[in-house]
Amino acid sequence: MEGSAEESKEMRYYMLQ
Repeated sequence: MEGSAEESKEMRYYMLQ
C-alpha cells in the first residue's frame, strides 16, 4: 500500500485534535 505512512500521520493528527 502506497502512502500508508502519510495516511497514518493524518489520522494521528485527527485523533490528537
